[in-house]
Amino acid sequence: MRTAENIVDVLEIMDEMLERFRAEADPRGLFLALYRAVTREIHRGIEGGRYDDGDRMSRFDAVFANRYFEAVDRWDRGERPTRAWRVAFEAGRDAGVCVVQHLLLGINAHINLDLGVSAAAICPGPALPALGRDFERINDTLKLLLDVSQDAVNHLSPMMGLIDTFAIRADEMMATFSVQLARREAWENAEVVGACPPERVAGAIDRIDRRAATLGRLVARPGALVGAALRVVRTFEEKDVRRAIEVLAAIPTPA
Repeated sequence: MRTAENIVDVLEIMDEMLERFRAEADPRGLFLALYRAVTREIHRGIEGGRYDDGDRMSRFDAVFANRYFEAVDRWDRGERPTRAWRVAFEAGRDAGVCVVQHLLLGINAHINLDLGVSAAAICPGPALPALGRDFERINDTLKLLLDVSQDAVNHLSPMMGLIDTFAIRADEMMATFSVQLARREAWENAEVVGACPPERVAGAIDRIDRRAATLGRLVARPGALVGAALRVVRTFEEKDVRRAIEVLAAIPTPA
């Protein structure tokens, strides 16, 4: 497995991986296409001086992405990735899981587990507060990309409006899921992991992973009412995984 050292490496690895997923019609490419769009915008922000410490943000992005790359590599080799990623990847074997669920499962594993762990790794212990402002700036990037990506999801899943019948708006499944809340919790996770003595770090990460996996299972297997609506959504949405990946990969850069 190739390891990224900076955000340029991350984008190169993502491009290679995304092409493989598209060629193999692998549903993991749905989340990766969205993830790459976010990474592309963060890189744009680094180049434009948006962050207090662009070099640190580039390294942070690499540490963060490497956790995803490792999870993919472990799964491909028949090994066990973290629980949250295992839930996300197992969903790829279920033809009944719809596009938005695949996206949310990836977002869940990567933010609710990987983000806080990565923040603690790049700025351990008392160094963490220095990352705070740049960490918050990513929230603005995520909001912009999620707004734009909602159009792509609606294109792929034209019946997502059916969720309105059950008082759950489609855009709320993407945003209120909730990325902002998850990122706040990720910061708290970083504080917890960063405060642990070395011998307790693994246990702290395992507890975070268990919580993320529990939430992931709820996304993959929602209650009867929402589950029934999602089955209808899946019936009418784009079945060609390659095409769906291409649509998500073409998400435009926000103005």
